Amino acid sequence: MFRDKILLSLLLVSGSLFAHSQPLPPPPSVVAKQISSAETEYQQALKMFNPWYSGPLITGPSANEPPGQYSIQPYLYYINNFATFDNNRNSSSISNIQTINPLLVFVTGITNWLDITIVPQAVFNWQSGESSQGLGDTSVTLGIPLIRQSLHKPGLRFTITESFPTGRYEKLNANKNGIDALGSGSYETTASLNGSKMLYFQADHPLNARFSLNYTVPANVHVKRFNAYGGGYGTSGRVNPGNSFTGNAAIEYSFTQNFVFATDFSYVYTSKAIFSGKRGLDADGNKADVGGPSSDLISFAPALEYNPSPDLNFIAGVWFNIYSRNVDQFVSGIVSVVFNF
Repeated sequence: MFRDKILLSLLLVSGSLFAHSQPLPPPPSVVAKQISSAETEYQQALKMFNPWYSGPLITGPSANEPPGQYSIQPYLYYINNFATFDNNRNSSSISNIQTINPLLVFVTGITNWLDITIVPQAVFNWQSGESSQGLGDTSVTLGIPLIRQSLHKPGLRFTITESFPTGRYEKLNANKNGIDALGSGSYETTASLNGSKMLYFQADHPLNARFSLNYTVPANVHVKRFNAYGGGYGTSGRVNPGNSFTGNAAIEYSFTQNFVFATDFSYVYTSKAIFSGKRGLDADGNKADVGGPSSDLISFAPALEYNPSPDLNFIAGVWFNIYSRNVDQFVSGIVSVVFNF
């Protein structure tokens, strides 16, 4: 009998301890809140998608083309230079210089850490009944990824570009006022750092942010007669075109997976072009001007993208500058299509 009482007591104690070891269920208000939060996250996940982008008009990408894949992107620019900014940033009208500039961007991956971009172009100019056309300068770019973009890390890419002077730049026609200058005449080396990050402030409207920092060092150019830097009859010498810095920033805002608003903001500073040699005479018999002062410009390029698939993208927009110094004032219409394969 005594043994039975001890066993019963042990059972009661162990049962009580077992009951106290189990967590109590949360109150109904907490359960309701958890269910609501889970439902919100579920609905947000339903709205999320893998965004498709063609890229903005100006700012370069932060990711390399994978090895064995190709991207072809033809551009068509229509440019109207209708005024010029002086050294005090005042704008005055000029006779319109109209340009059609088709170019082709070809990109392919070579290895996991290296890709190559080749950009040939043509230039067609018109002003006051005169015209000129031909091949522009050609560039080749090597890209190296530094950081690959992930959920918590931005993408970062370094590129080195060499521009080859395949466009006409000297011995120009004195009657064409310089519109037959189609290139710079210089081998130009540009180092660039490109970055980007995908941001999901809104699940159904992701935002892609980009930036690009570029520094260009041109080689000296030997010039004769009328040339891209001025000149005249009897001009012969050498021009240092001046280094330049370009800073770009861009955003791409997804309305849907197919339709995207993009815009670029760009600042360019170029140091003065210095000439040494025989200046020669201009058409009026005065000493010819060769070279030029430093300049800068601020420009914007809003655009609309239509991306029917990840491998086919269309973009169209305008590009224009404001508050600039010692450069022409321009407005440009741009259309482009991207083929990935």
